[in-house]
Amino acid sequence: MEIARLPLYLYHIPQVRGVAISSSVIERLAIDYPGILAGVKDSECNLDHTRRLLSRFGDLAIFVGFEPHLPAALAAGGAGTICGIANLFPRLLRRLYDHALTADYHDDLKRVEAFIAALERYPLFAAFKALQAELSDDDGCGPRCDRHWLRSTAKRGAHGSPTSQPAASSSNATVPGPTE
Repeated sequence: MEIARLPLYLYHIPQVRGVAISSSVIERLAIDYPGILAGVKDSECNLDHTRRLLSRFGDLAIFVGFEPHLPAALAAGGAGTICGIANLFPRLLRRLYDHALTADYHDDLKRVEAFIAALERYPLFAAFKALQAELSDDDGCGPRCDRHWLRSTAKRGAHGSPTSQPAASSSNATVPGPTE
């Protein structure tokens, strides 16, 4: 049998897939395929679960998918985040990552939490794709796209108040800047 040449990361997102990846499955894969299983992206949005993974599998790279958990996960030995908000506001997430182990992360964490709260009334993946389309001035948003909401959300940015930095498109939308 040929051994895989690329590392494998498991994607734990039971609320979407309908099936959780248990710790016993992770352990068995790590034992049966040493050097292949590199880590887990934990998108369950349950910080206790992430902490259990970090405690049990210290030799694996554990990433969070739920952005507000990034500071706590890094403090517990996590590898970082693989997340959706970074596609929309990469500098904000980079700052949160860079400052997660200092006292300077709270404002950025509040901005991330406010942005998530603004999206809660929409289906998550559809909202992300529609907002990305709006920020990039992509008309591929589709007929069901709530352009008015997207424009107002983009103008408010991730913290609910007007921002001054223009988006990377020709639209009038604005996004949070690195120092905001």
